[in-house]
Amino acid sequence: MDQETRRAQILSAAQQLLNSAPFDSVHMDAIAVEAGMSKRTLYDLFDNRNALLGEAISEMGRGIFRSLAPEERALPLADRLNILLTLNVPPEAEIKKIDFLRAIIAKVDLYHDIAQSMCRNGRDALRANLTRELERAAGAGEIVLTEGTITEAAEMLCDMAFHNPMERLLDPAAAAPSPAEVRARRDMAIRVFLRGCGAG
Repeated sequence: MDQETRRAQILSAAQQLLNSAPFDSVHMDAIAVEAGMSKRTLYDLFDNRNALLGEAISEMGRGIFRSLAPEERALPLADRLNILLTLNVPPEAEIKKIDFLRAIIAKVDLYHDIAQSMCRNGRDALRANLTRELERAAGAGEIVLTEGTITEAAEMLCDMAFHNPMERLLDPAAAAPSPAEVRARRDMAIRVFLRGCGAG
């Protein structure tokens, strides 16, 4: 097995454990067993647990939101925003996300690099995709936004489209929104946002 194949197998094992076990229990020993490799092999390819988990989480994060495919760029703006704001994960991932956040916030001094990676590959990536699309839409006259307000508008659209996780972070008994509630909020956010930006 070459190094790249071995690395991919280790990351896949880490992702499987992250999706099925509490974050704090995903240690190098458990990953080695899941990957069918020695712990030494893991340390040959990754400096430490945080580096390995950071890369595994980054890879998972890159699949949560996606960019538009070339053929989708001709769709109406509402449809384009809907695609960009769609979470491409199974519903149970919403519960795991809160578990991740709780564990990382509780030990942010240990997990600061993982926290930064989650931001870069999650909300930051989404905001960048939205900013690019809003710039394109403003340039085409689909919406009315000045150049200096587009980044802030993308941030506001993110806030409008997703439920605030704070209540569920603080209250483990708080229910996650259903897929239907997530869709309804996203659709309403896009409608309100486009009306506010002068889109027809």
